[in-house]
Amino acid sequence: SFVFFKELPGDLSGPIGTLGVPLTAERSIAVDQRVIPLGVPVYLSTTFPNTKQELNRLMVAQDTGGAINGAVRADFYWGFGDDAGAMAGRMKQQGRMWVLLPKGYDPEMATRTGIMPPVIKK
Repeated sequence: SFVFFKELPGDLSGPIGTLGVPLTAERSIAVDQRVIPLGVPVYLSTTFPNTKQELNRLMVAQDTGGAINGAVRADFYWGFGDDAGAMAGRMKQQGRMWVLLPKGYDPEMATRTGIMPPVIKK
């Protein structure tokens, strides 16, 4: 799988993800939108690469990737530069994710479309 970004003019904070918004370093993740809808908050619990230091934070599913298949994988966006590239290259550890959905939300509907629809009031 290859990752390609194009340089954009202006003050965008990061590359544009599949959701159509700039990715935010250390807050955006790429997911399989067949099982996790784009736009939802996801709580991530893992460790920093090659350490036992905890990494627990709220992320947003804003991108997809060719190597991300199923509910057991996400790619953490570290940002730009050599340090970010080094962290991304070492990030292979296991973790846990909790997808946070609004009350009244039909998760099966989102997995059919891949994007979070409006909340359905019952």
